Amino acid sequence: VDRAGGVSRERELVDVTSRDDVAALVGAGVPVVVLQAGKSRLFYEGNPVVFGGAVREVVGEAGDAQPVAVVDHAGNPVGWGTYNEASMYRVRMLWLCSIDGGFSAGDMDVGAVLARRVGAAAAVRAALGLPGEGVTDAYRLVNGEGDRLSGLVVDVYAGNFVVGSSAR
Repeated sequence: VDRAGGVSRERELVDVTSRDDVAALVGAGVPVVVLQAGKSRLFYEGNPVVFGGAVREVVGEAGDAQPVAVVDHAGNPVGWGTYNEASMYRVRMLWLCSIDGGFSAGDMDVGAVLARRVGAAAAVRAALGLPGEGVTDAYRLVNGEGDRLSGLVVDVYAGNFVVGSSAR
């Protein structure tokens, strides 16, 4: 039992920074998407989507919208994101090791990452003076890939939020 009174899960203890850690992640039941040889460079450079053609295999059971770890062809961790078997964008990356560092299975929390990224986007807009009294009350709060939230757009019009998603 953890400090919050819930049942602790072994998988939350796995810190993914090497190939050995990825093997432990698989052993803990986290699905892993393995990239084709030569496809990982894009993600080390910050590309936010894994196309279906870049996937060599999926190890474990990956359901739609489920967080999955992503590794290169040699098993080195690339990051993690949400999986969609039916989309040409097989994985929308939410965490890139080249930008965010290593991760643990416990870090693979879509809601927490979404909240942090929307908060960061709001801070950037506020620094730009948006919304601005007497200037505008219409602006884009979240701009998909630009705010590292692939497929998500949030516009604000006079305090009303309009959400658009090309992901499911």
